[in-house]
Amino acid sequence: DDIIFRLPAKMASWQSKKAVETKDQSILRSIGIVEEKVEFSFKASIRMPYKIVKLFSPTHRLRRKLTDCIAMIELVDNVLLDQDFILSITVNSPNLPRISNETLSLDDNSGTTDTSNNHNSQACMLTFYPRFETLTNSNERVEIIFIVDVSNSMDGSHVQQAKRLAHLFLMNLKVGDENTYFNVITFGSDNDECFPISAPITKENLDKAKHFVLHSLVHRGNTDLFAVLHRYSLLPSSLSSKFGRQFILLSDGHIHDLNSILALLKHRPTMRRDRLFTCSIGNVANKHSLKQLANGANGGGLITMFDSNYRSKWKTK
Repeated sequence: DDIIFRLPAKMASWQSKKAVETKDQSILRSIGIVEEKVEFSFKASIRMPYKIVKLFSPTHRLRRKLTDCIAMIELVDNVLLDQDFILSITVNSPNLPRISNETLSLDDNSGTTDTSNNHNSQACMLTFYPRFETLTNSNERVEIIFIVDVSNSMDGSHVQQAKRLAHLFLMNLKVGDENTYFNVITFGSDNDECFPISAPITKENLDKAKHFVLHSLVHRGNTDLFAVLHRYSLLPSSLSSKFGRQFILLSDGHIHDLNSILALLKHRPTMRRDRLFTCSIGNVANKHSLKQLANGANGGGLITMFDSNYRSKWKTK
């Protein structure tokens, strides 16, 4: 339930090169900055609708001043922006709905704002962050499908990080859980699956899946996630469950043909209850695309960042 603000330190190399070479104006001289070691300072004012319980940065030292709902923060020293800046905020009652109202008054003569003028423009925003309870005693069957990206964009360290994370997921599945079935798929330009159909959680099946993940081939070309999901869209879940399938994608988010995937998730009736959870891998992950995928599934979803610098937090996440 924490609110996370993240300022990325890096872009994917092909994206940064494209940004430097882009010419979007000709009046002023453009300077392409390619130096990675840049000094970074940060100062911010934060206002929350509820009491701030906890505020900290796991990546940088902060100087801060707190009241119940307002905080002022700044970096202790100017530092090199060599890793993402992350700020974590915990507030009381984050799941209560809240409404924000703003009024803009315009002076007809000058065009400037004037609160005494009667020509007011109002805008309201209602925010609701739901909380979903896990039904531990439910007899409903659940199908979990882990999808691991092993394409070319996942370089050596990132693909190994994805494999370790998939292995951790498998270790947390409970042997003998008769209501949960699972499968593991690795993909790039083509894809491989551990089982022909989702299998029950037995020790033998888990051992086979762990071996499949750790010894799967890497550098498999493009990130063709559409082919994987399209195959699942042809038929509904093999389990008679009202919850649909739970897809867990481990990827850096540099995905080919994203719009076709979003259309598939939205319009295929066989996927109307499926949920898609995305795990962000690497420090140059395209988190926007991963968030689009998680939000695009009709059954809902969530994006979670897994930073290699904080592997101690992985199991909790």
